[in-house]
Amino acid sequence: MRSYGWWALGVAGGLLLVACGSDSDGAGGGTAGSGASGGSSASGGSSASGGSSASGGSSTGGASGGSGASGGSAGQTSGSVGCGKQSPTGVNEDATIEVGGETRDFVLSVPDDYDADSPYPVIFGFHGLNADGKAAHNYLRLEKATGKPAIFVYPSSRSSSAGWQMKEGEGDIEFFDALVDELKSNYCVDESRIFSTGFSHGAMFTNNLTCARIDKLRAIAPIGGSGPWFGAACTGAIPALLVHGKSDMTVVFPDGEKSRDHWLSENACGTTTKHFDPSPCVEYEGCSDPVVFCAFDGGHTVPEFAGQAVRNFFDSM
Repeated sequence: MRSYGWWALGVAGGLLLVACGSDSDGAGGGTAGSGASGGSSASGGSSASGGSSASGGSSTGGASGGSGASGGSAGQTSGSVGCGKQSPTGVNEDATIEVGGETRDFVLSVPDDYDADSPYPVIFGFHGLNADGKAAHNYLRLEKATGKPAIFVYPSSRSSSAGWQMKEGEGDIEFFDALVDELKSNYCVDESRIFSTGFSHGAMFTNNLTCARIDKLRAIAPIGGSGPWFGAACTGAIPALLVHGKSDMTVVFPDGEKSRDHWLSENACGTTTKHFDPSPCVEYEGCSDPVVFCAFDGGHTVPEFAGQAVRNFFDSM
């Protein structure tokens, strides 16, 4: 069932409400100890009305910044069925999608100079606890970094305090599926280049989403997160860039190292490293797919360099 206003999207599907999450995040930008990270946090859980018009916003684009990761197969560009359709551009902070009769909110950012005949990568950015898609749009800084043109999606969880449901069948992985399908139907999407990043609980969701949807994702970039949590049930090589603060007291640094080690193992990496731009990132050598780790001096926050590191990594795929 589909009902369109300007930016209102509808998809048939089933969702179950399951609460989870324990740590507390806010918008990044300041060092935090236990509890919410510093910086302002957008309120979560607000219901966006369908049919709201898209406001023109910043467009993505520019030259690719920095050096890309080595290794990994880029694959051939695969345009979706939405190629050729003229759809809204700019930034809409009040986009909605109907999934199984439930309205879900997200921010959608499409380049102002969007070309309906050229396939675009899609980058998902997932927020942490006590935040929403609007907050993630702000503090992940993906569109402030230089990089190849892309479509950006910042979903909102049902409850900002409960965060993301991590397992298939709990609802949020199905929300991701619905967004991917709808974007492919209405925009010219490069189906081989769908990416996911996120901060804190959003990074945890990115790690766990990969377990269920490794066939849909080209690469991932969790920031200040832990996981994946499902051990032997989560296998497979995928390019991964991880960012973590050495003095993080909310999601402690050893948990970030465990995440790194999981993807090092899945990608059969060696122990030697080389520089990856920007500093302090390093890329592990000998991997089947690239793995980059960015350990920085700071706490539970999104560091200034993270957006550029993520764009450089995704652009190299």
